[in-house]
Amino acid sequence: MTKQPTCRPGNGSQFDGEFLHNITRELLKDTRLNQTLTNVVIATFDIKTQKPVIFSNYKLENAPYLNALLSDISISTSAAPTQLPPYYFVNDGVEFNMVDGGFAAGNPTQPTISEVLQHNEYPNILVLSVGTGTEKIKETFDAQTAANWNPSEWISPAIGFLGRAPTPWTEYYLESLFVGSQPGDIYLRIEEYDLNPDFSNQVNASQESMNGLEETGKQLLQENVVKLNLDTFDLEKLQLKNSEGLDR
Repeated sequence: MTKQPTCRPGNGSQFDGEFLHNITRELLKDTRLNQTLTNVVIATFDIKTQKPVIFSNYKLENAPYLNALLSDISISTSAAPTQLPPYYFVNDGVEFNMVDGGFAAGNPTQPTISEVLQHNEYPNILVLSVGTGTEKIKETFDAQTAANWNPSEWISPAIGFLGRAPTPWTEYYLESLFVGSQPGDIYLRIEEYDLNPDFSNQVNASQESMNGLEETGKQLLQENVVKLNLDTFDLEKLQLKNSEGLDR
């Protein structure tokens, strides 16, 4: 029988993370970053220094303190604020106070490509960026309405804006790098931009939700590739299926 995550009552994170922490350590044992079979780039965020921390094989020569246990790195990058508690560990005398890398980089493709471009003189890049799905944006505010908000009324919509804002900027950056290339030649982004709200709860691991996400993924393969218009920031469908882009 699979043990379910333990809920944390009252204030603090939604789950205590103990089950995740234990099974992560059990699977990864004493493996460190420098022992991965290929180069990896894992984004995290240190809430004490208020700086991103990127655990990358490329950085180990100049920053050996980043050669941490993969279990510590994995727990760090999964510590989504409000859902799982921040994670503290020490490696090579350096303290880390970590939360999920999505706090600073919702899409890890950007820091990954940046690492590759920095450390490879003539990189031959093929990028597959797979999203986790997002609900369709509903236009609910306008400037005239917002002009009358008091400071407290800005809190809820501001959180929503900030949560979505990095997505188009990240996609703008990535699409700009590969202007002129055809989807699937160098860069392919696959994302469900109209995810069924019933399947958008990040902690709903019910069988119904899992089946719904799996079916969504299968349907997504047969849908057209969506690309960001660099002038208007609108999403445009191309005459190419996601499955065809993958084959290309």
